[in-house]
Amino acid sequence: MLFFIRQCVTTGITYLLTTLLCGTAAWIIWAAARRLLQGRGMEIVSRSAGRLAEWLYVLPVVHIGWEVYIMTATEFELFFGRVTQTVEKALLALAVIWVIGFLWTAAKRLSGFCRQRRRCGACIPCTGERAELFRRACWRSGIAGEILPYQGDQITEPFVRGVFTRRMYLPAGEISQEEMQELLRKCRWSERCMAAVELYAGLVHWYNPLVTILRRRMAEDTGAKGQRKGAGGISGRVCILLVLALQLAFTGFCALKFLEGYTWLDTRTSDVVEMEGEESDPPKEYVTTEKEAGIVTEDDTVEIDDQEGSYEAYWYVYPQTRNLSPAIYGEAGQEVSVLVMGTDGIPFKCGIQYEDGTRQYAMGDTGGLCTFFKLRQTGYFRFFAQNDGDEKMEFTAMFHVVTE
Repeated sequence: MLFFIRQCVTTGITYLLTTLLCGTAAWIIWAAARRLLQGRGMEIVSRSAGRLAEWLYVLPVVHIGWEVYIMTATEFELFFGRVTQTVEKALLALAVIWVIGFLWTAAKRLSGFCRQRRRCGACIPCTGERAELFRRACWRSGIAGEILPYQGDQITEPFVRGVFTRRMYLPAGEISQEEMQELLRKCRWSERCMAAVELYAGLVHWYNPLVTILRRRMAEDTGAKGQRKGAGGISGRVCILLVLALQLAFTGFCALKFLEGYTWLDTRTSDVVEMEGEESDPPKEYVTTEKEAGIVTEDDTVEIDDQEGSYEAYWYVYPQTRNLSPAIYGEAGQEVSVLVMGTDGIPFKCGIQYEDGTRQYAMGDTGGLCTFFKLRQTGYFRFFAQNDGDEKMEFTAMFHVVTE
């Protein structure tokens, strides 16, 4: 259970860091684009800077950051024992604080959305002679937070500016009741779509003040753009929808990998896994012998070296399969040095597995790996080799338990 909680915390903190990095980088890119494109017109500056900031969320650097963080956390876990447990408790506390803040933000936004929805039924259709009632109706329905008059040339119908901060401009002159009803209907639908986008961005990046500033500045720029009807147009909405779809797909992919690796969907938790009619050789039943010898079984895959506490293992490991060595006794704090030789080009994992199922592991993909583990528990453990490739690999491991 502790292992499962640890992986949940690690996954949550990883997603937290990736969104924080992406949101901060989006703000930097947006500010840099505004500075570089300055003097070319407010409309071009706002559109270009906004697109750069939006598409930054889906760059492959997110995946690279994920892998780097996992490897760093793994190495940190290998070289430190009790310190790692303290850090994990701190991360767990941060995760709890983040969840509480997330739920509080969600409840606050949902309550505001419900209040706005109740106001939507209070719209009062009116003609151009009742402009004040029209303004109040738009305000109550949530279509616009601010109603302003507009005296520009060749403007004959109302239009809305702003993405997150809505502004409606009313032209001078008369407006028929049919035109206003159609306008209200279109604005309500547009408002709901943009509110959903704002809700998603606010929930994911609620802890990053730079994203909040970015959203406000983009809304201000959009409200100050030219005199064309429709802020952003169809292309802007399609771009936003694509960004959201890719973000959700990335989140779903990470969640699926997490479920496959650490829950009942894991196909590599058993010692023997059938793959296309082939299976790995299971370890033999072990018989306890002398504790000083370190090894508690005799198997032809493990040879005892002349030096006490040194072992050598040979395996043929099938794809997506894990092999376990016979049980070995060790005490907490002891170091286990490992030298692994695999097959070039086939990724693999190796490490030690305790009696309660928790593991410490390292990864390699160039045919070899040299590292060491510091035991966390006193008792029997097994050395394991896991083939993550698509081909059978020959695996040789030499490991030594350092005794004082």
